[in-house]
Amino acid sequence: MLLGVIPVQELFEVRDTKDELLVELAKVEELNKSYRVSIDALNTDEEIERIARSEYNLVKPHEEAYYVVPLFAEDVKIPGIWPFNKS
Repeated sequence: MLLGVIPVQELFEVRDTKDELLVELAKVEELNKSYRVSIDALNTDEEIERIARSEYNLVKPHEEAYYVVPLFAEDVKIPGIWPFNKS
């Protein structure tokens, strides 16, 4: 009886491990699919230009780039120590 129980327990463990690995495999395949879509997009001139403009602030030779400084929502408090004393 004892010899028959040990292989059954191992069988259940292997089956559980197999199910976990199948779930993990499905996640990896979905991630790979999203990577393939990104790679395909990077092979287009439009996507390369979009990334160059948004991430690296590049412009074409005939364009001018402007940087707009955001306004502060609150007043800036200056500490009362030198050289910022109000004297």
